[in-house]
Amino acid sequence: MSTFGELIREKRLKADLSLREVAKRIGISHVLLGEVERGARAKLVEAHWPKLIESITGAGVKLTATELKQAAQNGVPVEFDLSKASPEMREFTHLLARKIEDGQLSSEKTRRLITMLEDD
Repeated sequence: MSTFGELIREKRLKADLSLREVAKRIGISHVLLGEVERGARAKLVEAHWPKLIESITGAGVKLTATELKQAAQNGVPVEFDLSKASPEMREFTHLLARKIEDGQLSSEKTRRLITMLEDD
């Protein structure tokens, strides 16, 4: 799964296009596009997507609105209201979030947790 910025960078590089070139074609600053690619900004507003797709696909690399939507969803933070949760549930949620954020959950552990939670 790629984030929005990772997807754009990957496709732009495959198309052999510079950051400045794509930004100019889209009508945004190269600084903004660079921030999106690095993840400093979550995504481009959807109004820019058609020109982005045209720029990348015009250089012979496939990029679709569906790919952009999926990548945009990958970078969306998940929020929970824990105000009514028990202390144990808050501890579990924070610990799990830290493990996920730090990349400390192996595929095996993740699968075991999913199986355990689905059994309820």
